[in-house]
Amino acid sequence: MEDKKIYAGFWKRALSSIIDFLIVFTVFIIVVYLVKPSPENDLVLYIFWILNILYFSLMESSKFQGTFGKQVMKIKVIKFNGEINSPISFLRAFSRNICRFFSAIILFIGYFMAGFTKNKQTLHDMIAECLVIDTKYIKNIKYNCDYCKDELNFTIKELIEGKYICEKCGRENVFPPIVKDIQL
Repeated sequence: MEDKKIYAGFWKRALSSIIDFLIVFTVFIIVVYLVKPSPENDLVLYIFWILNILYFSLMESSKFQGTFGKQVMKIKVIKFNGEINSPISFLRAFSRNICRFFSAIILFIGYFMAGFTKNKQTLHDMIAECLVIDTKYIKNIKYNCDYCKDELNFTIKELIEGKYICEKCGRENVFPPIVKDIQL
């Protein structure tokens, strides 16, 4: 079976970031208009930073597993070795988004790493142990247990190995490995 690149590439992620920036910036302008902070304090910067962190953290830890920009680009955030259809925890999403500061502070090198790393991970993805995946490769991956017919919910590791222990009946299911190009 031919390897499938299930992770989101640099340009899809960049476009989703632009969409998300426009959303956060629009909300920021509305909040600043309502709050009317004085120009001599840094409250405006804090408002923008807090809105940004909360938006990304809440959306990535929701059932959508991604921001509106990620949803438009059909990509989502998962735990590095977690289930594909299970959202990351709020704490993991929050730490991932705090670490975006580190990706940006060194001339955005942490972001550009996505174009050169095997799993297309940015620095903040690596720190938070996350992957951003392209859903077009996984939306049709559905298997039912060979024994009890319960639908199987895969992790990345199980997709690579081609083995899954059914949670309902406890039996091992073997199928052709779907993904071979993720480096664990």
